[in-house]
Amino acid sequence: MLTLLLLSCSAGVDSTGAIPAEVEQEGAPASYTVFSAEIVVGDPLLIEVDAAGNVTWEIHVKDALGSYWHADHGNPILMDVQPVKGGTFLLSLYGLGLVEINRAGEVVWHHDDPAASHDVDRLANGNTLYARTWAAQGENAVVEVNPAGTEVWTWSGVEAFGSDPRFDGYSDEGQAWMHPTAVQRLADGRTSICMRNFNEIALVDPAGKVVREVTFQSPEADPGPKNTGNLLGHRPHGAEWRPGHRLSVALRSPDRAVAIEDGAMVRELRNPEISGITDVDVLDDGHVLLAAHDRVQEVDADGAVVWSWVVPSEPAGTDDRARHIFQTIARLNADGGSVDFD
Repeated sequence: MLTLLLLSCSAGVDSTGAIPAEVEQEGAPASYTVFSAEIVVGDPLLIEVDAAGNVTWEIHVKDALGSYWHADHGNPILMDVQPVKGGTFLLSLYGLGLVEINRAGEVVWHHDDPAASHDVDRLANGNTLYARTWAAQGENAVVEVNPAGTEVWTWSGVEAFGSDPRFDGYSDEGQAWMHPTAVQRLADGRTSICMRNFNEIALVDPAGKVVREVTFQSPEADPGPKNTGNLLGHRPHGAEWRPGHRLSVALRSPDRAVAIEDGAMVRELRNPEISGITDVDVLDDGHVLLAAHDRVQEVDADGAVVWSWVVPSEPAGTDDRARHIFQTIARLNADGGSVDFD
């Protein structure tokens, strides 16, 4: 198990590390959560914990992939994990592609695309939807492939945003034009695309046309293209729609996770110790899962921390990626799939 991690819990584990009696009640459903961790750059981990934050399973992704792991584009970064019904895990590894592994670490499916990045989802039809965050203007920013790896739907965003003077010709980090951080296929066939540098979430119909936009008010200090909205904040991450037109998303400046219903903020989680939230999941019981630069945690409906893993960030001046220790988090269903809606 991991000894480098400082496990700090409140209202979840007693001083001996034992699970409280209320978690052990007979017939109570087990709650397992999986997240990524890159404590050592180039050695991403996939970790599962129980309802109290205790490790129940872990795997070194690099070791599991064996000969499939290569560093032609730099050390691959584990940017997203989605539990898949049946007990496998779908991974997005920037610099490598999409990989599905089972609990034994065996690769059961893969799709080569070094540009695959922040988000990957297994769709109900068996296809796979994913983001290509550092695409240049005109390149595909979102791709759907079938099990054979054939592209069946793509979206570059050029038709919708290429003629906008705020965005046309803009260059983000890595010479990217658009910076999608979350993608989601909705039940009605629309696709939600969360764009960090455009400071908005767009809903796109199957023909690729933007039919709805949720925008955020850009802070004055934001160096990127400015946008407007009712809610101050920029660099949206982890956007997810839930039934009832409910939206959860992480924003920065100020750093916090917010829940939005019908365009109005109904809940906000903010902690001055937490910065750079990259993933946020609101669960049916009101609990919230967060992944940030140096920690992952579960917060209950009253805002109290159930469990939290915290790893001190690397000192300033070191590899910046090392400060993005945690990228993604998800709660497992009883069938091995994910309880979230993306």
